[in-house]
Amino acid sequence: MEFGIIYSVDIPEDQRLRNYLPRAKIHRKMRVTESKNRGGDLAYAGMGKHRRYCALFTKEQFEQFVDDCGLYATDTETGGILGAPWSNPWYGIAPAISFDGEDDYGMINAYVTPLPTWEPKSLTAEKEERWFKMIKDAMVRRYGRKQHRS
Repeated sequence: MEFGIIYSVDIPEDQRLRNYLPRAKIHRKMRVTESKNRGGDLAYAGMGKHRRYCALFTKEQFEQFVDDCGLYATDTETGGILGAPWSNPWYGIAPAISFDGEDDYGMINAYVTPLPTWEPKSLTAEKEERWFKMIKDAMVRRYGRKQHRS
């Protein structure tokens, strides 16, 4: 299983971005897709640093990323990820699981799409939806707040 992620960080200008990033060997695999030193999702609150990253991780890399960034899976319904490089076609929508992090200064969040390394045989839309719900439930059980390793 691989994991496609979109990771967003919005913090005040006086905070250091590196405090919100994973260890270097994981961070090097991430590509910056949005970068603003003023603005971002928290501009209305006077918070001015914004970054968004995209990455494709192995299970080991994903677990290091989640641990390093202090993220936990939620059962929040998402609209998915639009235009993810791993969605098929690439401009389509990939289902996603929301991972949040608690922070006193900013907002951190990742949308995660689990990607099987095998090709499923003829999934109908209904079966695909059930399959994703099953995976999402397992991810929330494994990476949810109570199970999160600090």
